[in-house]
Amino acid sequence: FDFLKDGYIWVFPHGDTVCVGAAEHFRKHVNYRDVLSSFLRELGVDPDCARYIGAFLPCGYTVAQEKLPRHVMLIGDAAGFTDPITGEGLYMALRSGIDAAQAVPLLEELVEKLREGTGLSAADVWERLAATVACKAAIKAGWESGAAELTALARRVVSGEITHCPHGRPVMQRFTRAELDKRFGRIT
Repeated sequence: FDFLKDGYIWVFPHGDTVCVGAAEHFRKHVNYRDVLSSFLRELGVDPDCARYIGAFLPCGYTVAQEKLPRHVMLIGDAAGFTDPITGEGLYMALRSGIDAAQAVPLLEELVEKLREGTGLSAADVWERLAATVACKAAIKAGWESGAAELTALARRVVSGEITHCPHGRPVMQRFTRAELDKRFGRIT
């Protein structure tokens, strides 16, 4: 088939129907509905029976954060995570969705710290974010700590020599009596 200059057409089963699509770098003068209709006719399918829906797949671009509504996180195709050569985007859609879901608890924790009035600076927020990402990445990679390493780590923490685990997460936090009472609901 020679329907697209620099792209391809796909056909995926979808229940009792099939999903047919085209991918190539956008060319203004091409009517992609006509391309798909020609392809369907070549397969012996009446294009008038088809329901045409779809959109262009953005790839290789970034969206300016200030142009997004508050509390919006883009993932997959919406974020431009489409392979510019193949147009494939399923892996990055799943990966970015998982990353976005994992970011939510961290963001909630940071918001709670800000609500508590702990006076986090922008640098503190970024440091905590980076430490959490480093720790989670180390855990996902299967980084194991042996008994000797954990014992040495505990000694260094108790002595005050270190305040972060090897992955970058804080291992100790100091609280005043009033902060503890507030955390446990003893005072409001």
